[in-house]
Amino acid sequence: MLQKQYHNSIKMIYIDPPYNTGKDFVYPDNFKEGLQNYLEFSQQVDEGNKKISTNTETAGRYHSNWLNMMYPRLKLARNLLTDDGVIFISIDDAEQANLKKICDEIFGEGNFIACLPTIMNLKGNNDQFGFAGTHEYTLVYARNRTQLISFNGLPVDSEAMDEWNKDELGLYKKGAHLKSTGVNAPREKRPNLFFPLYVSQDDRVSVVRKSVSDEEILPITDGKEMSWRWSREKFLAQPHDIIVNRGADNVISIYKKQRPFLGDEPSVKPKSTFYKPEYSSGNGTAVVKELFGGEKCFDNPKPTRLLCDFITLSCSRCDIVLDLFAGSATTAHAVMQLNAEDGGSRKHIMVQLPEPTDEKSEAFKAGYKKISDIARERINRAGEKIKADFADKLAERDIPLDVGYRTYKLADTNFTKWQSAPTGDLTELQARLDLMRESSNDNASEEDLLVEVLLKMGLPLTTRTKTVDVDGLHVHQVVTEGDSSEGQPVLYLNEHTKPTLEQLRTIITDLTPSKFVILDDAFQGDNQLKTNLVQTCKSYDVELWTV
Repeated sequence: MLQKQYHNSIKMIYIDPPYNTGKDFVYPDNFKEGLQNYLEFSQQVDEGNKKISTNTETAGRYHSNWLNMMYPRLKLARNLLTDDGVIFISIDDAEQANLKKICDEIFGEGNFIACLPTIMNLKGNNDQFGFAGTHEYTLVYARNRTQLISFNGLPVDSEAMDEWNKDELGLYKKGAHLKSTGVNAPREKRPNLFFPLYVSQDDRVSVVRKSVSDEEILPITDGKEMSWRWSREKFLAQPHDIIVNRGADNVISIYKKQRPFLGDEPSVKPKSTFYKPEYSSGNGTAVVKELFGGEKCFDNPKPTRLLCDFITLSCSRCDIVLDLFAGSATTAHAVMQLNAEDGGSRKHIMVQLPEPTDEKSEAFKAGYKKISDIARERINRAGEKIKADFADKLAERDIPLDVGYRTYKLADTNFTKWQSAPTGDLTELQARLDLMRESSNDNASEEDLLVEVLLKMGLPLTTRTKTVDVDGLHVHQVVTEGDSSEGQPVLYLNEHTKPTLEQLRTIITDLTPSKFVILDDAFQGDNQLKTNLVQTCKSYDVELWTV
């Protein structure tokens, strides 16, 4: 459902799929090709050919069953990523190697970024055989690594801020030594980068001697002539980005000033072993229990700070984040919290099957019959808590923090569809043809039809519309983020009230839409009215859709 309107639009996808523990799958995918006979024979499908069997390690398809669930979701996920988009996937030892293989196939080996051991329990899980487990993994892939310029850094902690100083241009700390090292450092490899620098008594650096007291510095290491990292031109252009350090015996070393990105706070490049005390799995549980008044409504939720850091690394402050296995909606919580912390306006899309909760669980007893119920309630509660916790900071924002969301449920189409199953019964065939006379379900509300048509038009699910009264007809008009409706699509979705040609002309002339959408049933069989509308739309260069 997301493929058309969000194709190539998602900057970051996070997936925390159900790990392959040998328990029942709650993702009842339908295997119709190749596997069907095997699944029926082994009693792994129900009467509707849905796979719901226990996936035990003794089963011949133990790994394949889990991977068959993951593969199509990852294929579709890749379509949604922007060219410089990134996907993060949490996984354990049971399927890490297999998951990497299908990710290599789907995303391409060249787009592999990292397999991060992610420390979730520093004390170790003594229930595991042989070794007390401390970590999971996070697989990271790019949609197109050549388009991904870099990752962002993570904010530095308060202790690390002691390394930073401030000058007239802002914050900086001591960066790399400007004398080259490595195989390409010798003078013969880079002769143009071997030249003298002159350091004044007040530690100013120049490529020309300005005073007899200036000290000459050459890139020499252990008596070997090397080279500088910067050219003469760069030393001339960026004297404000140079640090002169005088060590023992007044030996001078020259470093560059490392600065954060323009307007950003200092940051640090993350290490390939992902660890912070806040990443503890116990923190994830504690956050959910606090939000739900002490009730443990969800097992093993991911820590919010872990998701915050993944999003920080991969997104700007206005990108879209998608979670295909939303669970308790930790990702949504993290997006809202980051927006509160740094003034961002990121958006989130959460996808979660209406998986039933265990009747013996605290969640079920508290009234949450499905996992998706928990996710919605957490977003509600987390949003209110964030607004309270960050009240002072949020008061300084020009645009208020948006913690609202829209929720949708997957449903059958409200428009008539042809029943393609073959039949030799003429009565049945006639009934099918009679059904096709109507374009939409008589019982469908205008709101239901509106959402479905917007999807067919390729508009995002956050599209805003307003109801406008035009000459007695109620029509829906798309509204842009700037509250403008000029030139936006207009939809008339009432099949019970037949419009007149004059009313339709007024809609076209007064609202000046780029596209006009009308239910075919609204004409009520008046082909002359429909033909006249077609000509009117052509006259005003309006694209006409009948549905």
